[in-house]
Amino acid sequence: MTLSAFTLSLLALLAVPGPTNTLLALAGAGRGALKNAGLLVAALTGYLCAVLPLAWLGRPLIAAWPLAGTLLQVVAACWVLLLAARLWSPVDRPAESRSITALQVWLTTVLNPKVLVIALALLPPAGEAAFWPRVGLLALLVPAAGGTWLLAGGSARRAATERPRMVAVQRLASLWLAVLSFGLLARAFSA
Repeated sequence: MTLSAFTLSLLALLAVPGPTNTLLALAGAGRGALKNAGLLVAALTGYLCAVLPLAWLGRPLIAAWPLAGTLLQVVAACWVLLLAARLWSPVDRPAESRSITALQVWLTTVLNPKVLVIALALLPPAGEAAFWPRVGLLALLVPAAGGTWLLAGGSARRAATERPRMVAVQRLASLWLAVLSFGLLARAFSA
């Protein structure tokens, strides 16, 4: 895959709404983009902690044990469903207790199905010369895409200054995460 094709594919994958992007947008909507900028570090480290081992070991492991890929998808779906349930919170719950944490973003990113696509389909095999430059590009594009979602959430925050609107944004994010979770489960069990 050429560098331009890799870059466009990676940008498209990182830009679409998924579990990590949903949390980043919700964090931006909750406390603003600047107060949550540290979550971009959690997203980046989550991607690197998942992509690098999968790129080195994933292909042989999944070839030897196809059930490992299915199990990973089920665990990811369960985590995303748990996040959806936590986000569907009572209206009287304090805003601070609903804050998105770095650990939530990191774990959600580690379990994000996008890491499988990046590690096993987009990146060249780990021994090739193009591997590390592409990992470097990933390290640049993850914060850029995540920052866009934080800013989008921050824009929604300004538009949704009333508490009922903010609760509606939070519940919409919860529903979207539930949809993603059921999609992951369906994919895992259809394979």
